[in-house]
Amino acid sequence: GGADRDSIASNVRGNIADHVIEGCEVCNLDQCWKRLLPPDHDHSTKNATKKKRYLTKYWRYDETSPKFTNPTTLYLSSIPESLRVPPSRYHDIENYLMEIYKNETIIEIPTNNDKNNNHGEDMLVPILMEYNPGLAPIPDKMKYPIGTLPTEATYLVSLRVTPANNCFPREVYKNIPKELNEAVYHTTTNHLGLALLDENYIMIPGYDAVIDMDVQLGVKRKVRVNEGEVKGLTGEPAFMDYRLFTLGDDIYLHANADLVVVSTLDLATRGSDNKSGRDEEEKKNEENEENSNKSEDTDDMKSSNTDAETDEKDEDRPFVLKNLYGGGKLQVTLQHPFNTIWSGGSKGKNYALFTIPTNDLLKTSSDSNHAGNYSLPIFAEIEINSPHHKVQQIIPSQYQKISRKITNVRQRRNPRLDPMMKRSMLTVGDVHESNSTLPLPSFFNVDEVWFPGKFAFKDFNHGGACCISFSAEELLGDSIMQHNHRDGLSEYPWGNHPSLHVGIAHTHVQWKRWYMDKTKEKEVELLPHTHYVSLIYAFDPFPPFEIRARSGYFCLGFANPVDPTHANGSAEPERGTFNPHTPLTRNRKLRQNNETFECPQMQYVSSFIQKVGDPSKTVIGYGLNDCTPRLVEVAKSEIGRLLFPDVWEMVLEDESQ
Repeated sequence: GGADRDSIASNVRGNIADHVIEGCEVCNLDQCWKRLLPPDHDHSTKNATKKKRYLTKYWRYDETSPKFTNPTTLYLSSIPESLRVPPSRYHDIENYLMEIYKNETIIEIPTNNDKNNNHGEDMLVPILMEYNPGLAPIPDKMKYPIGTLPTEATYLVSLRVTPANNCFPREVYKNIPKELNEAVYHTTTNHLGLALLDENYIMIPGYDAVIDMDVQLGVKRKVRVNEGEVKGLTGEPAFMDYRLFTLGDDIYLHANADLVVVSTLDLATRGSDNKSGRDEEEKKNEENEENSNKSEDTDDMKSSNTDAETDEKDEDRPFVLKNLYGGGKLQVTLQHPFNTIWSGGSKGKNYALFTIPTNDLLKTSSDSNHAGNYSLPIFAEIEINSPHHKVQQIIPSQYQKISRKITNVRQRRNPRLDPMMKRSMLTVGDVHESNSTLPLPSFFNVDEVWFPGKFAFKDFNHGGACCISFSAEELLGDSIMQHNHRDGLSEYPWGNHPSLHVGIAHTHVQWKRWYMDKTKEKEVELLPHTHYVSLIYAFDPFPPFEIRARSGYFCLGFANPVDPTHANGSAEPERGTFNPHTPLTRNRKLRQNNETFECPQMQYVSSFIQKVGDPSKTVIGYGLNDCTPRLVEVAKSEIGRLLFPDVWEMVLEDESQ
C-alpha cells in the first residue's frame, strides 16, 4: 500500500515486458481502469487526483462487517430464573457471586437416575448463561406428517449453557477471590441447550430444553474430596461448544471433548403415538446407568474399560436424552454413541462438517475400503490455514476400536472419556492438504499500519463455521460477470469451475509470556490479548480444497440493548425474546492501539447456513463475549462483496478517509 502511480506502472511494465500474451497489452494506468466500468459510467465522478487512486485504504474492523437484516437475540426460557443473575445485581456482581458461592458445601454430582436431583447443586457458582448458537435446518422427515415435530419447526439451535462467562468487565474477575474466579471461569458444567425455531427464528413454546449430557453419559469429572475441600468441579468440561450440521436428511451433533466427537440426532414430540417405543429405550438407559454406577472405578485417573472389554454404554444403540430443565414437548435421541475424529492428531476442536456436489466427488482417493453404505460424502474441515487447508472424508456413523496406548497421547485427557476416544471414526483416504499459497486478503485493516512487520493477530485462523456453496454469480455479482463476458474471459478468478464453498473463521491476539512482564505495560495496553476478529474464506469444492479467496478482518456488532417492547426507534430492535444479559455484552469491547471498536471483544461465529426457503440469503449465528447468542441474516451478494470487492470501493476519494 502507498505506492504511487509511476512506481506501479514501472513495476507492471517490468514484470510483463518479456511475457507477451496474445490478446493482452501493457495497461496505461491513467485509462485502463475505465474498461472496468459500464460504457455509460460518468468518469468525471472519480477523483481527478491520480495519485490518490492507488493508495491502499486500511479499514477499521467495525467498518467492514457484512450488512445484515433481521437480527435476533435468543433466550432459553427453560433455564430457571433462580439460575440467572438478577438484573438488579449487575451493578454489584462481585458481592452477588460471593453470596451464592458454595465454598463450604460438599457437593455431590447428580446422576441421571437420581430421582431427587436438586438442580444446580453440581455448580460451585449456580448461575447459567447461554451463548454460541449452532443452527441447522430440520429435515422434513422429522416433521408432521412423516415425523412428529410441529410443521412450523424450521431450525434446531444448540447453545452452550454454563456458568463460565465474560459478561462483566475484566476488573470484576480480578477483584474477586482466586478460588471464586476459578469456579466461574473453569467450571466443568457445560450443558447442551436445544430449541426448535420457526422460520423467523422464534422459539416454539415447549420445545426448548437444557440437557446435562455429560452426566447422563457418565463422563462428567468426579467430585474428589481432600481434607474437606471440594475438588473436581473446576477444570476442563467433558463437552463444550456444541454445533449442529444438517447433511442430507440427518442432523449431526458436534462437540469439543478431549477431541472432536460426533453423533446423529433424532428429534420427536414427547409422547407421540408412533414413538411409544422410546419408553423402552429410556428404561434400558436407566438400567445401564445403574449397572455402570455400581461398577465405576473410584480412581479418576484409571479407565474402567480394557481394550478387549465393551462397556454397556458403548453399545451401538440409540440413547434417549433426558431434559434437565424445560423441554416438556421435546424428545432428543442420540442415534448412536459419539465417535471421535482422530484426523487432527492428539488435539483438535471446532471441525466443520460439509458435503460436496456429487459431480465433485473424490477422484484421487484409492482407499474406499471403509466407504460402507452411504449416499452422501461427508467431510470434516480439520484446519483452515495452519499453514495449509486440511480436509478429511469421514463416515460419522461408523468406527473402529483403537487401543488405549493411542488414545492416551491426546493432550487433553478426561479418563472418563476413554471409551468414547477409542471409537475412532472411519475415514476414506488420507487427509487432503492444499498446495497453493494462501491468497492475500481482499482488503487490509488498521493493524497493518499500527503494527507493521509483525502479526497483531494469530496468523493461523480457526473455525468458525462452514460451509455454504456459492455460485460464481453470487460471489462476483452482475457487474464483474458482465465484464468477464464482455472481455471474452472463459474462467473465473479462481479457475473454470462455477462455484466455491464459503466459510467464516476467526483469529485473535494470542496471549504470550511477555504479557506478564510488568515493564511492557505500554505494549500490553496497545495490543491487549484475547481480542477477536472474523474473516470469510472460499475454497474449491473438491480435493485438495484449495483456498481461493479470503476477506480482510471484520467484527460483528452488538445487539440493540433495549428491550424491543420499549424500543424508541433509535436502532432496529432485536427479534425474539429479549435476553436480559444483552446490555452486559458492551462491558467488553474490541480494543487495539488505544482505539475502541463498536463490537465485542470476543465474537465467536458458531454457525453459517443458507436460509431455509431463500437461497439468496445466509444466516450467521455468533456468541457475544461468552454472554449471549445472536442470529443475523446476510445476503449472499454481501458475502461475495467482501471476498471479491469492486476495486473502487477500496479507493481513497479524499484526504479525510
